[in-house]
Amino acid sequence: MTCSHDIDFTIEHNISKILGFENKVYSENTKHESERIVNIMKVNCIKIDCNLISGSFSNAGGYEEDCKITQMQYHSFLPYSTTALSNNDEIRISIQNMDAYTLPCESYLYIEGKLNIPADITAEKGEFNFTNNGLAFLFSEIRYEINGVEIQKLKSPGISSSLKGFCSHTPSELNNLQNATWDVDMNASENKHFMLNNKFAGCIPLKHLFGFCEDYKKILLNCNQQIILNRSSTDFDALYVLTTTPNEKLKKVAIELNKIIWKMPIIRFSDKKKIKLLKVLDSRKPVACAFRNWDLCEYPVLPQNTSHSWTVKSRRRFDHCYLKNLKVHLNSEVYPYEDFRADFTNNVTAILYKAYAEFQKLYYEREYSDPLLPKNIFQQFVPIVVVDLSRQNDNVKSSTVDLRIEFETDKAIPGKTAAYCLILHDQIITYNPFNVSGEEDNQPLANCLSALIFKSAIKQVPWTEIRSFNFLTSMCSR
Repeated sequence: MTCSHDIDFTIEHNISKILGFENKVYSENTKHESERIVNIMKVNCIKIDCNLISGSFSNAGGYEEDCKITQMQYHSFLPYSTTALSNNDEIRISIQNMDAYTLPCESYLYIEGKLNIPADITAEKGEFNFTNNGLAFLFSEIRYEINGVEIQKLKSPGISSSLKGFCSHTPSELNNLQNATWDVDMNASENKHFMLNNKFAGCIPLKHLFGFCEDYKKILLNCNQQIILNRSSTDFDALYVLTTTPNEKLKKVAIELNKIIWKMPIIRFSDKKKIKLLKVLDSRKPVACAFRNWDLCEYPVLPQNTSHSWTVKSRRRFDHCYLKNLKVHLNSEVYPYEDFRADFTNNVTAILYKAYAEFQKLYYEREYSDPLLPKNIFQQFVPIVVVDLSRQNDNVKSSTVDLRIEFETDKAIPGKTAAYCLILHDQIITYNPFNVSGEEDNQPLANCLSALIFKSAIKQVPWTEIRSFNFLTSMCSR
């Protein structure tokens, strides 16, 4: 045996006896022979740890195999009514299996359907495709409940998940996102291959819709879960139409859903892990779940007429409306400290794009950001203003919050323009696996992490009074 360092067989748990050497230090760069004859073929396995600093070898503890998860399979859960999937219908999907260990963060919605185009429109030349994130635009509201208590409610899921997704997703995720009708080419051919013979099928991960499923990556045990989806009154925002057909005829085009299935991972554990989970149930202690909630605020400007005209432009894109600056007033503080000084006419949007590109570093605490949109697409089609309010004084966190948003434009805002603001704020909810009544234990405790402290759930968020973490704002001309 030869080594470039001293071999120290005096330390504990060494392998000198196995190799036939004495308990002493053997010098470096010297050929050493064992003092005793040994048969190392009888040894099943030898694990050697080498410390390059001291040049010592020791026999460490053996390898211990501990497989806590023995099985993870997706189970399908159907709505109460598999036929009530039309516009304005309420779709309820419930998971009543109390003995199952579920993992909501990896669950998803499977949606299958077809596009019904009348014969008189089919005869004309035209192209019908899903818009970017079109599956989410099929619903006007989505709610998630645990033990009968609302955990999160997402208004206008298409707008909310688009604002969040444009900031959170990365280019490396684009292939996976195509399964959820994400296509950021921003042209008439987007999602061109999503439908075949006017039939489609796609999956929306719940972590793209709920902050709870994105942030809370643990299992839920011994609880009822329910997701409620309200279908939109029309499917106009889910489709991109390139045709010369009059709008009155286009109103007859409809999306018919055949299936909506909630796919939930059911986890099975080893006996050793099951005993630990049973002890959690026996303790009757509430389980705290921390996550970041999403609240969408809309400043609508609606047309004063009794009919709705469907234009080619959809809400998958946003308009800059020649935005010049935007400020968020939180009590006496103003965010950001300096102006954005944007000028879309002269291509001056560097500070706006930097705030957008830095979102992933601030929100996910990453060392780098990989924004989904290049600067030219961001500037032309998705000008989102990102404002970080995560760092605040203690007196702001405990006092009444007065919040106001001010923005300036270089030109007058066009008619029929709506402004959207998505607020991402911290929240903690608790549920008791032993008590499934849902009356006392599933109540929000407080917002923590970085923003403000809450003592109750946020039911409705006024435009001018918002407790906040981050702002994602944009405008859309209808």
